[in-house]
Amino acid sequence: MISLNLEKLVKLRGYSNVLEFTRAIGMHPSRYRVLMNNPKTISYKLLDRLCWELRCTPNELLEWEPDAHQAKDENHPLRQLIATRELRKLQQAV
Repeated sequence: MISLNLEKLVKLRGYSNVLEFTRAIGMHPSRYRVLMNNPKTISYKLLDRLCWELRCTPNELLEWEPDAHQAKDENHPLRQLIATRELRKLQQAV
């Protein structure tokens, strides 16, 4: 399942609260709450706006975790995203 790392990135970029961030990108706070509840769709325009304001790439904003039925396929290319994320965590810890 693909989800957004939005809350984590907002904090990492130094926004003191959600309202400050939503004002910076011209988003209503209720729309932010919808995004936090893992929306089924996200427009390219919004993805672009989020990445621009958070100074990140879509790869940093989007996160993939395998569902139960996906966990069985060890050779799927998306598995590399998990390995990359784990490497980033290790690098940040050092």
